[in-house]
Amino acid sequence: MDCDQCGRICPRDRAERLAIEEIFSGNQERIDEVKRLGKNIMRHERNRLIFDAILKALNDGGLPDRVTVSFQLLKWNKLEDAGGLKYIVALGDSTE
Repeated sequence: MDCDQCGRICPRDRAERLAIEEIFSGNQERIDEVKRLGKNIMRHERNRLIFDAILKALNDGGLPDRVTVSFQLLKWNKLEDAGGLKYIVALGDSTE
């Protein structure tokens, strides 16, 4: 997937995607780090929206996974702004 700001794969976007992938995989250390750092660590809008949905799931006591995050984004009418289902499902796909 290309960066939504510069139109190519950039290191910052890649790092943000890797962080989200680790959260989706249940990496507890990364989840704890997310709770501590908050959404301001995400520069790219689509990743920030996904991150907001992750924080909502965590604050509600749930586990942030692709389904929960996608559903929350859909409720906020922000799913397409976050890259759509294709982008969210592709997180963790090494072919992207």
